[in-house]
Amino acid sequence: MIMNKIDETKLNKKGGDYQIASKDGVKDLTLLGVACDFESQICRKIDTLNPRDIAQRFRGPETVLASLKYDGEGVFVYFEEETNEIFTFNAPSGRVRLGLEALKEGEKQLKEKGIKRGLFRGELYLPKEGDKRRNISDVIRTSFTNDVNETNKFQIGIFDIIMLDGENYRKNEEDFKKTWNKLEELFGKGKKFHRVSGAEIKESEVEAFFKKTISDGEEGIVVKRLNRNEGTKIKPQLTIDGVVIGFTEGEMEGVYGITSLLTAVSRS
Repeated sequence: MIMNKIDETKLNKKGGDYQIASKDGVKDLTLLGVACDFESQICRKIDTLNPRDIAQRFRGPETVLASLKYDGEGVFVYFEEETNEIFTFNAPSGRVRLGLEALKEGEKQLKEKGIKRGLFRGELYLPKEGDKRRNISDVIRTSFTNDVNETNKFQIGIFDIIMLDGENYRKNEEDFKKTWNKLEELFGKGKKFHRVSGAEIKESEVEAFFKKTISDGEEGIVVKRLNRNEGTKIKPQLTIDGVVIGFTEGEMEGVYGITSLLTAVSRS
């Protein structure tokens, strides 16, 4: 493989073909800049809604896109047919992952569709183990293991297209149905590399969709307008009193900070 976009000196080989660069793995600053711009202009403008306010926010007849909120790590996926490159990365940190079975599946799908080059936004996550949902902490821990059986479990849900064969898909944020349909065309049959699970529903159906998703043990949903750049995350909210007794730091979705808290609560 000729790696035009990756600094190979930053890569650490794990089990099988899997390799990871914890930071500064992307050497193409133009690619990194496009991803950073998308992150700030699109992803970080998605707001959060308390479930009790769903009926007030979504009460009209408009059709919206409601999709599953995966409990994983947001990543960009770059593919180039000429150099056989396909990898995930974070912006602006430049954390890179390549050689995952999920990426191999994505590469096969893109080549079968005749795609030469693409940049996508998605979620790297781990599927449930029985009824237990895997979370972002599991994703980070598994990312640095040498156990190929664990890294082979990674899946990638794609929820947006940024560039595809020279076409700028960011303009479709105002007409997202075109992007949604294209994602179905490219990845609708994928298992480990797939379009995120979702459906076009009426606003009045959002609350029921959310309750069904939560009852299935999922983290939440994302509701996106199809005719304008507006997205909303909805997750269950629970307030408790506790004392922070420990924490871990790290990088998640391009931001370095606290990734998890250990808290103590009193037993009443």
